[in-house]
Amino acid sequence: MLGKNSIEGNSNVLVGGDLILRLPPNQQVNVLKRLFEAADERFKSEISETGKVFRISREIDFSAEKLFTSLMQLGIPLDVALRIPSDIIDFLREVLDERQPLSGEEPVSTADIRIAVVRSIEALPSTDGFSAETSSMWAAAYIRRYGNPENDFVKVLDHGAEIDLDYDYLSTVILPHILARVLGLPRESAPERLFSQIFNKTRIGEMSTEIMRAVNTLNLYTISYKTLLFLVQDLVVEPPHPWLVNGQTRQKVVEYNIERMMSHYAKLSSKGERKTLALLHHAYQEFFRHSGAAILALYGAFLGVGSRYGLAELIRVLGMQRKNLALWSFCEIHCIEDDLIVTGTRRQSLSGEAQRAMSKLSHPARDGKHLVELESTVEYFLRTTMALRDLRSDSRDA
Repeated sequence: MLGKNSIEGNSNVLVGGDLILRLPPNQQVNVLKRLFEAADERFKSEISETGKVFRISREIDFSAEKLFTSLMQLGIPLDVALRIPSDIIDFLREVLDERQPLSGEEPVSTADIRIAVVRSIEALPSTDGFSAETSSMWAAAYIRRYGNPENDFVKVLDHGAEIDLDYDYLSTVILPHILARVLGLPRESAPERLFSQIFNKTRIGEMSTEIMRAVNTLNLYTISYKTLLFLVQDLVVEPPHPWLVNGQTRQKVVEYNIERMMSHYAKLSSKGERKTLALLHHAYQEFFRHSGAAILALYGAFLGVGSRYGLAELIRVLGMQRKNLALWSFCEIHCIEDDLIVTGTRRQSLSGEAQRAMSKLSHPARDGKHLVELESTVEYFLRTTMALRDLRSDSRDA
């Protein structure tokens, strides 16, 4: 795949923990200026040729320096704050891909930028070794400060009372109610207890962050409970990146993710087309994300949220085996081990290939060697995903 493509130069700027500014102040300024200019140029070359973004109804310049400053004000470490203005490009492309089917070709907005920043922060545990709790805390702080700057929390109109739409309200009221609706559970079944058993604090934090992000981009001051419930339900069950499936949505979600997986596979396999290394890396990421999501959807499992959608969640679930009995009781993921054997592989093999893909994509080589090394893993995932889809389809038809 990669070997069949002509790769143009990679303009990524890599800034990590190995960057130490031990220079005189005037030289530090020059180094920072070059980094910001490189991030701005990458934005122009890969996202918007004009370098403009829309804020409400007017155009403003994308500024890596301003984004860096906003991150530093939140207490995010220097090396991470320096990298994010460039790192968000991949996440921003993902955000734009998600909304294209819904809104067509539209200019990049500051809301898109904010979403990409949050996803970049949330991805830090898998790429930089930060704890999930730390990255979730930074993401929440960013949303609170920049999601809706004139109001700390949207107010939910709930039975005549105005309640802050905060993490406690989302995790104890909204999300358990959604779980009950999606899975068809009666309210007397205490869905909040099942919810807390299935999802740990990190996953609950990720879901809450994504809901806060979605609501804040609407620039609302109040929202009715019923409207919020329907909004969150659509976020949870509808493509492009649903978190849960049920009997009515499972097939649609499986087929959607397989269609996206095949679309990105075609990009990897096409001959003669010139691609930048950044575009190829993105295609590999999306291939594995949607393949992982399709496999999880086949068994009615949780698909993941944000940057942990698909592949990262598949790794987590496969590593659990049967440790989370509540998860095993509400979906059919316990069947995957026997199904994999029928298709000619094993759970350990799928888990190992998934972890290999995650590792290679999280620590990319500048020359693209990591993509060449993933070619066999791509073929394994394609073969396994399609075999499981056919097997599960046959079992339902029997």
